[in-house]
Amino acid sequence: MKLRNLLFPLLVLTAFNSSAQIQTVKVSDGTTAYCKKDYDVYRRANMNGVYRAKAQNIKVTEDGKIEVEIAMAFLRCAATKSGYQFIAHSPLSPATTKAIQMNGALANINIETKDATPRVFKDGDYSLLQKSELADKSLQIQKVTLPLEKVLNSAQEQKLNETGKTNGNFDIFIHKNISIVNEMSQKQFNTTATLGAFRIHFSLEETANGTKAKLK
Repeated sequence: MKLRNLLFPLLVLTAFNSSAQIQTVKVSDGTTAYCKKDYDVYRRANMNGVYRAKAQNIKVTEDGKIEVEIAMAFLRCAATKSGYQFIAHSPLSPATTKAIQMNGALANINIETKDATPRVFKDGDYSLLQKSELADKSLQIQKVTLPLEKVLNSAQEQKLNETGKTNGNFDIFIHKNISIVNEMSQKQFNTTATLGAFRIHFSLEETANGTKAKLK
């Protein structure tokens, strides 16, 4: 399947799509990554990474924590025999792009990812709730485990206590530390890249068997 236009980040990889009614809503700036021509292969935004994600399982543990499994698929734009298209690409794999120098020469630019970390925070409260490490593979599952008191605000917590039901959410994004080397000048500098965020929505309900959670 050719992915010629990929919302960056978009919704779920088809292989992870267990229900069309369960959605992970993106909260990034709405940037769209294209893979239609040679320029797209070397765009810096594509080099930093293109990914899709979807929450696929959720539960509340016996010790009062919400546990969510999030499927992630990482890709890059490439020129293939079938044309330009997004292909699987580990978030830790190096990438090469090109840049025009002051003298008009075209230099190879090597981009190496030192580390890539999914980071979880609550909307409106940007304190870090969880930080983990991405594996060196294009398809992977990330597990988010958060105490309910950390992920619910006071109004949501009060509603759960009074009515036995409430809704909640949290955001997750990818942070990268990267090294960029110009092969022509041999200059190197370190910087960071942040990939777009997803908002995970869920509902909670108190039952005779404890607190139950569902993805929305």
